[in-house]
Amino acid sequence: MPDPFVDWYHSPLVLEDWLAGGSLILLTLVFVPLTALITWRMFKADKEIIGYRYLVSSALIDILCMMQYGGFNGIAILMKHPLAVNKDGRSAMHFYIDWVWFAFCLNYPLVAWSRFAAIKTPMWFCRQMRWQSYLICLIPDLVALILCCSTHWSPFFVRFYFEPAAYGLVAEDFVKAANGVQGMSDGQLSVEKRLMLPCILGNIIFVLGQVSNSKMRV
Repeated sequence: MPDPFVDWYHSPLVLEDWLAGGSLILLTLVFVPLTALITWRMFKADKEIIGYRYLVSSALIDILCMMQYGGFNGIAILMKHPLAVNKDGRSAMHFYIDWVWFAFCLNYPLVAWSRFAAIKTPMWFCRQMRWQSYLICLIPDLVALILCCSTHWSPFFVRFYFEPAAYGLVAEDFVKAANGVQGMSDGQLSVEKRLMLPCILGNIIFVLGQVSNSKMRV
């Protein structure tokens, strides 16, 4: 099957390329240093403010997401060069992208839980050692790794990769993605549900924390 993007790779950059790649890089250059600065200030103050430790953990994943979905993709567009050129490279890249995204989703309920714990069990929360807090922060990253492993070696899995010529993700096995395999729809639905649950859980925990805080003030 001929490569539909071969002409793009052998053509000079056009206005759309500069806008797509340049805007991604610009946003990355603005928000990554800003987030890193705020994260560093919170890290320096986390001995006194325990909740900052969980925000630091979440912010580090935010930075990885911005670099991956913004900076790296923008560079790939302007350089007219894919992030990974072979099957193994694309597989590793997809695994990493999924892990970053899963960890990003799972860190939100962790931050919400930290606020809830600070309100419901203030004595235990304030006595946390630094290593204990950051060890707890590793839990979402570990769960994200398990989720990635459970999906990437499943029969419904279709590998996607960032295609600079398309400015987005493209299925490596287009026929499989279009026609599907046995259990593919159920498998994809299961993955989508697992991605939604951490966000919903985080909102519920945050609301419970707010309600508990309001009752304590009354």
